[in-house]
Amino acid sequence: MKNGHAIAWLAALALCGAGCGDETGEKKRGGGATPVDEPSWEGLSIDGRQSSDLLGETLRMAAGTFGPQGADGVVYAGRELLVVDEAGAPIWRAGWSGVSSAPYVAAHRVVDLAAVEATGDGISDLLLVDTWGEVHLLDGIDGSARWKHQLAQETVADGGAIFGSEAERLFYTSFSVGPLRLDTGTVAFRPALPGPPIFLAAAAQGAGEPSVALVSVEPTGGALQRDLFVLGHDGTLLADYGSGGFVTALTAASFDEGAQVAIVGADRGRLAAVGLDGTERWSSSFELHPDSIEGSTYVDELVASDLDGDGVDEIVFTLRELQWDARTAIVVADAAGAELWRMPTFAPVERIDVIDGAEGPAIVAILGRRGEEMVVLDPMPAADTDPVRWRYAGTRMITSFAPLAEKLFVGAEDGVIRSFDPASGAALHEDYQGFFQMGASIAVGDTLFLADEAARLAARDLDGALQWHTLPDGAVPSVPRGLASFGAAGEEELALLLGRFTTDHELGMLHLVDRQGATRASIPIGTVPMELAVADLHGDGGADAVIVGKNVAHIEAEIVAVDLAAGATKWEAALPRKCEFGFVAAGEEGAGIGCFTGVAPPFVAFLDADGNVRWEEETIERPHWVRLVDGNLVVGGGGIDGEGFVASRDGATGELRWQTVLRWVPDPSDPRRRIEGASWFGIPIPDRTGDGAAEVAVTTTAGDLYVLDGATGEVVWTLPIADERVEHTGMQYGGALALVPGSEEAPAWLQVGLGSWDGSDTLSMAVSLDGEVQATFPHEGTVRAVLAATEASGAGRAVVVTSLGSTLHGIVPAAH
Repeated sequence: MKNGHAIAWLAALALCGAGCGDETGEKKRGGGATPVDEPSWEGLSIDGRQSSDLLGETLRMAAGTFGPQGADGVVYAGRELLVVDEAGAPIWRAGWSGVSSAPYVAAHRVVDLAAVEATGDGISDLLLVDTWGEVHLLDGIDGSARWKHQLAQETVADGGAIFGSEAERLFYTSFSVGPLRLDTGTVAFRPALPGPPIFLAAAAQGAGEPSVALVSVEPTGGALQRDLFVLGHDGTLLADYGSGGFVTALTAASFDEGAQVAIVGADRGRLAAVGLDGTERWSSSFELHPDSIEGSTYVDELVASDLDGDGVDEIVFTLRELQWDARTAIVVADAAGAELWRMPTFAPVERIDVIDGAEGPAIVAILGRRGEEMVVLDPMPAADTDPVRWRYAGTRMITSFAPLAEKLFVGAEDGVIRSFDPASGAALHEDYQGFFQMGASIAVGDTLFLADEAARLAARDLDGALQWHTLPDGAVPSVPRGLASFGAAGEEELALLLGRFTTDHELGMLHLVDRQGATRASIPIGTVPMELAVADLHGDGGADAVIVGKNVAHIEAEIVAVDLAAGATKWEAALPRKCEFGFVAAGEEGAGIGCFTGVAPPFVAFLDADGNVRWEEETIERPHWVRLVDGNLVVGGGGIDGEGFVASRDGATGELRWQTVLRWVPDPSDPRRRIEGASWFGIPIPDRTGDGAAEVAVTTTAGDLYVLDGATGEVVWTLPIADERVEHTGMQYGGALALVPGSEEAPAWLQVGLGSWDGSDTLSMAVSLDGEVQATFPHEGTVRAVLAATEASGAGRAVVVTSLGSTLHGIVPAAH
C-alpha cells in the first residue's frame, strides 16, 4: 500500500489537472478507482483535506486479468475491492470510497464474485452480488460500474450460473426473477418455475451448443415434487427432476466427452447424478456417523474436478450433521458415486475447492465457523495415509482463496494479503493492507492507533503511513470494547480491552501494548466487558483502567479496576442491578457509570477510588454516554416519547444539578415521521460563558449539535449538522465529535460527524467553539469516529474515520 507523498501529488495535480495520462494508448473503459500511482492519502486543494483508504474485510476472491495493461491478478472483495498482481502489488482498488460512478454503499457486503470476460477485450470484468440484493458488473480495467440490477429481495447468494451462447451470455443468481443479460444487466426472460431459484450451476451440452442452467427450488409437494430444472438459454425448460427431499448443493460434472451431468447433493446424505434430460444415472447415500440421527446428515459443499488426470471428474463434497458441527467429513467419490476416501474434519467446512498446480490438483478447504484453519489435501492419497499436505492457522477468520501463477492467495478478515506455495505451504508473501470493520480508535500525539474487530491493532502516522500492526500476545479475534492510552508524553502505552470468546460465553481480556506494538501484559477480566476508561484514581501519578461489565448469570453490573503499572486487578465491585448496556467515566474522584436494559429501570451510579458505591439512582431516561466534568457526572442519552436528554449530577451526592431536554424534530423527507432527539455522543469543552465551568458539546439523532452551559444546562448555541451537497435521507444522525487542540496559527475547534444508519453519504464539519461553521466536508459512507491529533509542530489535526473504518480523512485549517 502506498502512503505519504501528499505534497508531491498535490503539486502534480496542480500542474496536470484531470487530463494527465489520456494519451498513453492503454485500454480505458471507465473511471473512479484509485490508481496505484497516486498516494493513498489524497491531498485536495480545498480546506486542506486529506484521505486514506484501507482494505476492508475479504469475503470472496477471484483470479483473472485486470488493469489497463491486462495483468494477471487476484481480486479481494468484501466491503470494498482490491486487485493485486501475482507479486501482491495493487493494480486498482474500488468500493464505497473508490468508485464515484458506482452507487456502492458501505453497508453492502459481497456474497458472490466471479471474474468473467464480458466484452471480448481480454480483460476480466467482475460480476458480484451483495447482501442488499444488488448485482453489479464492474469494469476489470479500473473497477468502474458498468451496470447494476436490484434483485427482488436481500440475498446471501453464493454460486450463481453463467450460461448461454457466446452471442448472449446470461447470469442467474438466487432469488432473481430470471437470468440477466451479461452485457446490459437486464432480465432476459422469466422462467416458469414453481419457486425462486436457490442453488444454481451451469452445465455444458457439448461442442458448439449453448450451455444450460441447473436450477433448484424449494420443494412444496412432498416426494413427488420436481425441485431441479434444466433451463435453456432461451428460457425453455428442457427437463426436470425430483430429489425426493431437499436439494442442499448443486454442481456439474464431466463423465465423458458428451454433455455434462448435474450432481445433486441432498438431505439424508444423498448424492445423485442426473443427465440434462432429467434421467437419474445413479444415486448414493453416505453415512456420516453410526450414531447420527436418521435424516440429520446432508451434503453441504460440493465440487467436481478431474483429480487423477483420466479425463473423468471425481466428486468432492462434505457431509454435515444438523446437530453437531464436530461431525463433518470431506468425502471424495468416483464417477459412479462410490466413495474413494474420506477425512473427518471435526469442524464445519466453510469452503472447499480444487486448485491446479505444478504438481497436479489439490483440494483446499477452510475449516471452522470462524475460519480457524485452512488445509490443503492430496486429492488421491494412498490407502491408510494422511491426505493433509499442509495446514495454515496463522490467523483467524480465513474466508477465501484463489490460485494464481503457482501461488495460493488467501483472504481473511484481518486486512492481510497472503500467498503460499500450494505444494509445500511455504509463505511467499504477506502484506498488511488495512483492517476490516473498525472496533476502536484513538489519537496519541501525532500517531493514530486503530483496532479492528479481528483484534488487530495498527499504528499509522498523520500521513496515513502504516508504522506497525500486531495481534496482541494471547489475543483471539474478538470485538474491542475500548482503547485508551496512559503514561508520560512520548512514552505512552495502550490499553486494549477485548471481548474474549470462550466455550461458554464472552469474557474480557485487557492487553497492554507499548508504542512499538509489543505486548507487555495480558490481564484476564472476569466479566463480560462493555466499556473502558483510564484515570489516576488515587492521584498518585499511576494509571488505572476502570471497566464496566456484566455477569453472565444475572446480567448485573460489575466494575473492575486494574493497576496498569502492575498489570493486576486493583478491586472489583458488583451492583445488583440489571445492566445490559453499560458506560463508564473515571477520574481522581472515582468512577461514574450508567446502565440500561430492556427489563429493568435504567440507573446511574458513582464509585469512589477504592470501589465503594458512593451513590446510585434509578432514572427514567436511558444513558448512552457518561463523562466526568468538573467533578460532576454528566449523562446523555434517550428520554421518553422520542426526546433526548443531558443531565448533570453532583459527583459527591448524586443530586441532580440540571437536566436539559433535547427535542425530537419532524422528518423533512416524511412529515408523518419524527426523528428522535437522543444523544449518543458528548464531550466537555472549555468554558465559553465566563462562569468557570466547562461546557458540554453533544450531538443528537435529530442531526443537531448543541453546546450546553456546564453550570446550568442552558443552551449556549446550537446548529444543524448539514450541508446542501449531502442529500438528507432521513437515516442520518448526529455522530462522533472531538475537540481539536489549537495552536498559535489556529484556535481550537470542534470536528463533528454525521452518521447514517443505512450507509448513505454523510459529512463532517469544522466548527469554532462559538458556533461558527469553518468548513464542511462531504464523505462517502457513514462517519464512524472522529479523532483529535497533534502534529509535531503542536498544531491540531482532526482525523475522521468513515465507512466502517475503511477510510481516514485528515483535516487541518485551510491556512495550515
